[in-house]
Amino acid sequence: MIEATLTTWLIGISVELYPVAIPDDKNAPGVVYRIESEFTPEDGRAPYGAKGYRVRVTVWHTGYKGAMDVTAEVRNALVSAHPGYLVSVEDRGDYLDGDTGIYGISLDVEITDLQSVTESAQAGIRGAVKSLLLSGTNAAANVFATRIGFANCDSLPSIGVRLQDTDVETGNSDQKRKARVEVNIKTQSSVTSENELEAIVGQVEALLHPDLNIITESRHDLSGISTQYSSVGRLHYEHRVMTFDVEYYTVIPDVALVPLNTVHADWNIDQDADPEAEDTLTIPQE
Repeated sequence: MIEATLTTWLIGISVELYPVAIPDDKNAPGVVYRIESEFTPEDGRAPYGAKGYRVRVTVWHTGYKGAMDVTAEVRNALVSAHPGYLVSVEDRGDYLDGDTGIYGISLDVEITDLQSVTESAQAGIRGAVKSLLLSGTNAAANVFATRIGFANCDSLPSIGVRLQDTDVETGNSDQKRKARVEVNIKTQSSVTSENELEAIVGQVEALLHPDLNIITESRHDLSGISTQYSSVGRLHYEHRVMTFDVEYYTVIPDVALVPLNTVHADWNIDQDADPEAEDTLTIPQE
């Protein structure tokens, strides 16, 4: 449960932590948390197996400065690196309880519990592109050839490789295929994200140079670069999506030949020994 995770993150703050409310037999200062709702994160195409939680955290203190200091402790504990989770924190305001003279400061927290994904070896163009990019860019090992793996990565920048679609022209003995491959470069939005993405775009272009074969006897060209944006809760991301057109041929597999028996028939309708017609039939063996 997310309650156990949250209390583990906040175990080091200087005041007591309580669910829902400070008990009647306890006094401020204290921090109260309440799970408000759950949500299903999506990556713009579909859910990707993660779970999201919206949590209200409120700091209560007898003095406003004390409330501010404890709020800073809580915020720092929440936004510290938590592998496997995405966390965002937003101030919801401060107030004074007129009846008790206690100061309160509330934070809205969104926690996304990412799915643990270990990609298996990927076949075909996606796997080949991943192999060419792996550890060759500033994304290091954060290169994925599945949507689920890419969406659940909490280490940025990262790269996702996706086969958009494939056109097929069938000839007598082979098929000409033209595939559109997306290389999606992702990082968290910031004042440096543009430069970070452009640097990786250049690295990808060098690694996927048109003179290289992605797969045997293929040819490819970079056909476009677009900018996209996404978010998980209040965390915002920027993308550069590079599209490559890849052409290659595949051989149409031969159908296994079925052994046949041959049956011959002569048609003779008069006294002459020569037949007036002949038929030869082939019958498949069972």
